[in-house]
Amino acid sequence: MKIKDIFAKPIDRNIKGVITIGDEQDANVKQELEEYVVTHELQKHFHDFFKAYVASINHDTSEMGVWISGFFGSGKSHFLKILAYMLENRNVAGKPAINYFLDDNKIRSQETVDAIQLATSVHNETILFNIDSKAKNGSKSQKDAILNVFWQVFNEKIGLIGVDFWIADMERNLIHDGKYEAFQTKFQELDDKGRTWLEARNGFAFFKNTIKEALVAVGEMTEENADGFIEQLKTEYPLSVEDFAQRVNEYIEQQADPDYHLVFLVDEIGQYIGDSQQRMLNLQSVVEDLGTYTHGKAWVIVTSQQAIDQVTDHINGQDFSKIQGRFNTRIAMSSANVDEVINKRLLVKTPGSERSLMQTYSDDQHAINNLMTFESDITRDHYQSAENFADVYPFVPYQYNLLQDTLTAIRENGSDGKHLANGERSMLAVFQESAQRIENEDVRALVPFSIFFQGLDQFLDHTHMIVIQRAIKNERVNPDGVEHPFAVQVLETLFMVKYVDNFNATLNNVVTLMIDSIDTDRVELEKRVKEALTELTNQNFIEETTKGFEFLTNAEQEISRSISKQDVEPGEVSREIGNYLFGAKKIDRKFTYPKLNKQYTFNFNQFVDDQPLGLTNNTLSLKLNTPESNTNRDETELRRIALSPSEPQIIIDMPRRDDYTHNLSQALKIQKFVMDPGAYAKDARSNNIIDVKRAERVSLIEKVHVDLEDALEDADIYVGGELLEAGSKSFEQRLNTAQEHLVDEIYRNLSYITAIKSEKDIVALFNQELIAPDENRQAVEAVMNRIVQDADNGSHSKVAYKSILDRFV
Repeated sequence: MKIKDIFAKPIDRNIKGVITIGDEQDANVKQELEEYVVTHELQKHFHDFFKAYVASINHDTSEMGVWISGFFGSGKSHFLKILAYMLENRNVAGKPAINYFLDDNKIRSQETVDAIQLATSVHNETILFNIDSKAKNGSKSQKDAILNVFWQVFNEKIGLIGVDFWIADMERNLIHDGKYEAFQTKFQELDDKGRTWLEARNGFAFFKNTIKEALVAVGEMTEENADGFIEQLKTEYPLSVEDFAQRVNEYIEQQADPDYHLVFLVDEIGQYIGDSQQRMLNLQSVVEDLGTYTHGKAWVIVTSQQAIDQVTDHINGQDFSKIQGRFNTRIAMSSANVDEVINKRLLVKTPGSERSLMQTYSDDQHAINNLMTFESDITRDHYQSAENFADVYPFVPYQYNLLQDTLTAIRENGSDGKHLANGERSMLAVFQESAQRIENEDVRALVPFSIFFQGLDQFLDHTHMIVIQRAIKNERVNPDGVEHPFAVQVLETLFMVKYVDNFNATLNNVVTLMIDSIDTDRVELEKRVKEALTELTNQNFIEETTKGFEFLTNAEQEISRSISKQDVEPGEVSREIGNYLFGAKKIDRKFTYPKLNKQYTFNFNQFVDDQPLGLTNNTLSLKLNTPESNTNRDETELRRIALSPSEPQIIIDMPRRDDYTHNLSQALKIQKFVMDPGAYAKDARSNNIIDVKRAERVSLIEKVHVDLEDALEDADIYVGGELLEAGSKSFEQRLNTAQEHLVDEIYRNLSYITAIKSEKDIVALFNQELIAPDENRQAVEAVMNRIVQDADNGSHSKVAYKSILDRFV
């Protein structure tokens, strides 16, 4: 059976998964109303909204603002559009809009149903628009940017021109004076091509003389006043929030229904405001004055990526408590039920297919879930049951949240990715397109995460797409010249997770993202992915970091190449290893002899790959061999060196691993690069990348330190010709054993001491003519014998105290 045959509704049917504000064709509206899924979360949101809204019916209120927040894919734009349909309760395909919800029992709370029916019992008009796409070019920089758009859409709603406020005022006055129809007739008569006013007015600048003549002809203005009006069109219109609110209120009061409501529904207000204090103040003024003049009969409902307190908190220098008070109804859409929406609208199976899929899962559930393994502190969803498998197939549960995180991250990190926030892509649309791409595969195939990229590529930043295009043309990455090689699929996958904070693109995790069947041989797939990652790294399309593999933009590739060219000698890596291990006392150069009440401490010289660290004026040495060492590291040779009586030493031979040396070398290259004032252009883009590299260096060093400590535990220790093999005891225990062994070997007479004595005791001993006491008898006898020997061999009978100290201490 093919995948396309398992769905209750054709997978390739036209679904308006893309919610475009302004697209209100009846056929599309009917499908949206019919297929809108009211999840458990949305039940509460509908209740909260309509409860607040009905409070303004027959009552004055200043709480006429609604702030709907949620990240990409949460459904906030769709929710806004559905509210517009329900409030107007327009007749769609012979059926009132709210009946699509009430007849199908989509709203389960009777209290909410009652509120909806009361809200739609009054005359509501809605103005639904995306503020960024509706704004005039350049208006965003104006101090009244928000007001400008509100004026524009209001004028359009009442039939006036939207692109110019002077012309809109002219139309408004003509209507008030009862001369608008006469003006339109005269304008068409005067136009040389017989164009109607409504056809020509957006290009009013080309018809100034015709406009003037028509105004004079219908008696609206004298010729002198008409000349003044035409001249006035060149000046900036004096926008006023108060005038706007009064005009809206005048329109409301003209309506037959005394409880008429006008609702402005504004999509993506948060993105339009950005970090602009001025635009936020402008919105505050608009909402405040609408509340004051209309007494709650003009509502403002907005959507934003962020909650209102988050937006206002990051705009410095102003108290925005007033506007927060105006938006008293706040709806936070979590996207927690996005899977429910996709499953119910797109993935419902035929009864027979559902039973077959459930049986497949029951037969192979352990193998299926074992394929989906991730290395992460974040739990990634697996199939929970046979029913869940049948509901979600051919997708995997983790893909819902990860794709949502991916789309949000792309929007935040790419200039062209803003389209994603404007409703041009939705989770539903991407899932549908991905299912269609494998619809002719046999059941048991899965949608790999990599395939989602194909639904996004046309909306991505040029700096990202050019990397993909170059990879396709690269002969090493694509030796066969195919249209969509496997290595490029891996590269596309790495791009999608590049900006996702909680996902590490390790080899294991990338393999999981590439699984395309419940029969996938994971070992074979890992081999293919590893080969692809190696080639992509060699060609500088990606780099390996402490968190896994990372997609590189063009700018990042340039900096990565510059970093790779930095010269780091093996000796520099060795020294850094030694500085950390000896400096952090992971290898302590001081050794306290455990016997004789721990009264004796011995200092060791420190060497790393035969190069000294600090002074080397001690008798004993600790020599650390790293993977960078040129020393012959044969066991026999190391035993021989450690046995040398002329150079008492302990050799610490670290395992032949290059993970920490590679990372340390990379950290040193980054450090050299960022410290070079001429290494890169000082622009915002480069500085941002350099900041990331600085953070990467810190992360690399932290990982190196952890790996070095782990490597010590696997290090072999040689002393006195013996090997203290890794794994027998901890490194610290083995090092202590080696140090004690070396001290005992070099300071053999130390065992003669059985009691600790002070210098005063030693002087007293000489005054007693070195008569051996019971304590330290062997030591005293050794000293006595040395004195006698030196006296017999010397040219005089006196023996210096210092010569005895030099011999025995």
